[in-house]
Amino acid sequence: WLALMLTPGRSSFDPFFDIQAGSVAEQDITAPFDFPVYKNPAEYADQRKAAADIVLPVLEFLPGMREPVVGELLNYFGWFEQAWLDSTLARELIDWESFAAGRENGDNGYKIKPIVLNYLFRADSSLSLSDEEIIYLFDPVRSNLLKTRMKDYLVGRLRTGMIADEAFSRIDHKQTSLRRSGREETVATAELISVGQALEQATGLLIDSEYPELSRSLLMQILPRFLKPNVVYNLTETDRLKKVAASTVSPTREEKVLEGEKIIGRGERVGAMQLERLDNLRAELEKRGLLQGDLAQRMRELGIWAIYLILLLGMGVFFN
Repeated sequence: WLALMLTPGRSSFDPFFDIQAGSVAEQDITAPFDFPVYKNPAEYADQRKAAADIVLPVLEFLPGMREPVVGELLNYFGWFEQAWLDSTLARELIDWESFAAGRENGDNGYKIKPIVLNYLFRADSSLSLSDEEIIYLFDPVRSNLLKTRMKDYLVGRLRTGMIADEAFSRIDHKQTSLRRSGREETVATAELISVGQALEQATGLLIDSEYPELSRSLLMQILPRFLKPNVVYNLTETDRLKKVAASTVSPTREEKVLEGEKIIGRGERVGAMQLERLDNLRAELEKRGLLQGDLAQRMRELGIWAIYLILLLGMGVFFN
């Protein structure tokens, strides 16, 4: 009786874990307690990704940029307006109409003087202009026309907003969530205008029809400095919302296996659902320390065998 009591027995939970998908169960297996059914890792990861992908990229409109940008533009063209007020410099300048008339008459005697080039360098060292472009830019009428067209375009463009090219290229969704003045609205990505698109659009709208190539060249060099994005891609907020959305996905299925519920019957072929439930039961048993073969169970069995050996030795000494 003592040997039967102390001899370690096999756990009732051990044999069925050798079952493979498609094999036939040799016995009925029922749940010894309630336990949840966890999704497989690939499915769970896919569902989390799908939930995150639904989140729209968050864009934020930056108010208050229109006035400073327009102010910079007016100051910029103010350099060329002030040039005519400098008597020394003004003597070396020529208005565009006089230059164009002289060119038509074959008079090419006007040359850009160093004093003009030095002044232009101080105004904008990044410019690389031909003589004609310099004369056009310094001409009060043509320069004012260019300034007015650029100002009107910038006011309208900054009112609706434009986004940096690099940020625009990172948007991989057909729609975005634009936050503006405390409101949030869904805007189609196709409706957004990047800085590069704005420049391309402007060169088609703002050119001087009399001198299209000349005015286009000036626009391409001057306008980019004033095309400042006032719609930003808030990647930090977008990532936060994606993580929140992903966290709402439950790692477990809606159904729960209840105590006494049959997982599979004797003679039934093991399918994907039964195998998944058996895997979850195994994990739950391991968590509770009830599965034969875990370290704690083996230590208990070793202890029982040690007690059994001591008792046998004691009984041998007693009968001798």
